[in-house]
Amino acid sequence: MTSVLFVAISIVLAILLYLLLRLFSITQFQAKKIDSAELRLESEKNDLATLIVSADGMDEKILFLEQRLMRLEEKLSEIGKRGQRESSYHSAIRQAQSGVGFQKLVDDCNISREEADLIVRLYGSDEAAADNKDEDWTSL
Repeated sequence: MTSVLFVAISIVLAILLYLLLRLFSITQFQAKKIDSAELRLESEKNDLATLIVSADGMDEKILFLEQRLMRLEEKLSEIGKRGQRESSYHSAIRQAQSGVGFQKLVDDCNISREEADLIVRLYGSDEAAADNKDEDWTSL
């Protein structure tokens, strides 16, 4: 009977030893997984910190580009206005060459009386220039 008891205790101890080794193996595997996850988490934290720094830099770049875009839009608007003004001058010159008086140039081309008078004197026919002398636009 002692030998049966001894065999039973030996089997129980062998099973316990097997379970203990199995538990130890599982614990080591889980510890490795945790270490790996911690390394990935640390890497992700570093990546996130890098992205945050990059985002701050991008904010500054975007602000700079927005300001530059606004300045370019203003310049483009000025160029467009200048182009319209130059177009008015070209139209006024063509009309003056065809004999139109300065008052018609003021009305049609949206230029000042002084500009119209100058264009008529420079580019107009002699008759239109003579008509301008007769009109006293400075008193208006």
